[in-house]
Amino acid sequence: MLKKIGINILLFCVCSIASNAQMVDVKDKPSGYFGKRFLLGITSSFSASKNYQKAYIIKPEQSLTLNKDFSAFLHYSVSYNKSIGLIIGAGVTSFDPERTDFNGHGTAVYDQQGRSYFLSQSFGTPLVKDVQVGIDYKIYNTKKGAFSPLGQYYCIGLLSHFYNVNLSTISFLVYQPGILETIVINHSLPPLKFAIPELYVGLGLSKPILKKLFFDGSLKLGFLMIDPDERVKEPGSEYSDYFQLSIKRVLQSREFVNLNLGLAYPF
Repeated sequence: MLKKIGINILLFCVCSIASNAQMVDVKDKPSGYFGKRFLLGITSSFSASKNYQKAYIIKPEQSLTLNKDFSAFLHYSVSYNKSIGLIIGAGVTSFDPERTDFNGHGTAVYDQQGRSYFLSQSFGTPLVKDVQVGIDYKIYNTKKGAFSPLGQYYCIGLLSHFYNVNLSTISFLVYQPGILETIVINHSLPPLKFAIPELYVGLGLSKPILKKLFFDGSLKLGFLMIDPDERVKEPGSEYSDYFQLSIKRVLQSREFVNLNLGLAYPF
């Protein structure tokens, strides 16, 4: 009898342990870094370029330069392998007006007094300021045992770029019909202001380097959504109108491939 009672007690204990173990197995994975679900960080974005990076009155010789953007981000872990966040950034660059479509084609424009000119050459480079606002969504690689915001991740995002192009540093070599002499004219051209959305994808890594500091790096492929059917304005427009398409193409190539390096703080 005592033997039978002992066997029953043993079976009861085994079943209780198995039941408790099963309850542990179905427990949800944690979100956040040891309970910290927010990640606040700063990032620098880099890419190689042949464009100027600041305004010049007289253009220097072209050389390889580095595009640079700086941004801040705030991410929130919505699950153990996903996070969503806000990005705010800024950058400065320039471009060579010689690449505009009017150059070398004898395009006629009119000044404020209604006089017609034919543009033949430009001097100086404009300053292009870029302010960026957008959202970023990350999916972390669960095969590596990561829980957001930690580990390897894939990201997709949408940015709005607000550009301000200062054309006041540019002058033109022109000639008038029936006049042999070519002259240099300087105009206080109004700034160009426009916004372009960008869709991007990326592959990155978020890794702790100190107890409360993360390294965050990624490779981003971005596409500025400009109108492929956009054309340079017809003769008779202001000078600044001729820069619209060329500057947008320069900016589009600028965002195509970028390396992002930054630091982040979990809280």
